[in-house]
Amino acid sequence: MGPLRFALRVDHSELDKDDTSDRIDLVLHELGVSPLETCLLVDHGVTDATPPDYEWLADHVPYMATWKESVVVAGSFLRDLDGLPVGTRFHIRWDWLHWESWARVIRHTSTRPPIYSDYTIQHAIFREPVVGSNPTASIRYAAGDYWVIVRGEALWNRRKQESRYRQYFGNARLLADRDEFKGAPYSFGDRYISEVARQRTGPGTPTTWLAAGMNHHITLAARQTKEVAAVEPFLFAHRAPAPPSSRARGAPAASSPRSGPWPDARALDDIALEDRLRAAPACWRP
Repeated sequence: MGPLRFALRVDHSELDKDDTSDRIDLVLHELGVSPLETCLLVDHGVTDATPPDYEWLADHVPYMATWKESVVVAGSFLRDLDGLPVGTRFHIRWDWLHWESWARVIRHTSTRPPIYSDYTIQHAIFREPVVGSNPTASIRYAAGDYWVIVRGEALWNRRKQESRYRQYFGNARLLADRDEFKGAPYSFGDRYISEVARQRTGPGTPTTWLAAGMNHHITLAARQTKEVAAVEPFLFAHRAPAPPSSRARGAPAASSPRSGPWPDARALDDIALEDRLRAAPACWRP
């Protein structure tokens, strides 16, 4: 149908209002476009262990079947790294787990799944950096179901009045040695991590490391969603989720596939998450 011309962003809370359809109609009319020419982006904001109600969203989005593209964006990355101890830590990608579990269930139905979108390695609610802050030499890296966070110390030692940017060399090496690291050819971001780990370039800055982490994250998320779209629905519903790539580092194996009749979509979503979390590193547990 040609290139995308328009995108309309709607906060998910707006969908519960009686005049939402009329307001969307008014915007489309003023722009002189139809839903067939428009991408609708529903912003769910911050997501945690409680999944978005995708069925409710599907029921409340006007013209659900006719938008050129329908997207649900959510984010579950931490607001900041304050209070996170120095070292290698993990944080669950709730936004991805919830969407994937639901998409795998409805693949064999007539429901049109919304396209996946997230806020990469940033919090869903943007805040301006604090003036005079002292950021840490930390690296954020998306794995299959979680983020690996290599938490460093502050970049400026105020007591000694000296720079500590060289921490990035060691932290990049720690990440590059992990099973989750995809290798330099995977993306620009992974190549950057590899170059810094080998000290073939400078240690970088918080800006360059955000760029590298975002580039890797977008590459991973795009390939993950493509894989979900390509898998046969029957295989979706009848295979157990694979354990994360860190399983060789002490994580228990995933449970065996279940057999017999399946419960409803919501219950199946809960089972999938239960299996994935059982296979997670212990440091995920609160």
